[in-house]
Amino acid sequence: MMNAKIDNMGKRNYRRLSTKLGITYDTTTEKVQEFVAGIRKLASEHPLVFKDNMQIFFNDFGPDSLVILVYIFFEVKTWQEELVNREAFLIDIKNLASRIGVEFAFPTQTLHIESIKNADLDFLNQKIQ
Repeated sequence: MMNAKIDNMGKRNYRRLSTKLGITYDTTTEKVQEFVAGIRKLASEHPLVFKDNMQIFFNDFGPDSLVILVYIFFEVKTWQEELVNREAFLIDIKNLASRIGVEFAFPTQTLHIESIKNADLDFLNQKIQ
C-alpha cells in the first residue's frame, strides 16, 4: 500500500457532466440541429466549462427518443460548486428546449394489434373445438 498511487478525487481541477438527453422522435432535423448548436453555445459561453474537451452531439436513435450526448467538464474545486453549476447548466438546457420548441421524451412503448380476418378466426375456432 505504501507504493500504491493515490488519486485524491477531491483535489481534481475539473468535474465531469456526462448525460444523455432524450428528445421526442417527432422533432424535426432542423430542430435537432438547432438544439445541439444551442447547447454547444451554452457550454462555450459558460465561464467555468473547460472549452478544450466539450463533446455535444446528436448521438443515437434510442428505443424511445433521439439521444443527445452532453459531455463537458466544469473547472471547479468542490462538489458543491459542481452541483451548483450542473444545475444551472441543465436549467439553461431546459429553457433552451422550451424556447425553440423541443420536447424531452419519456419511456414509451407502442403496441400494434393486427386484426384477425374472419376466415382465420373460423380456422382457430375449429382447432380449439
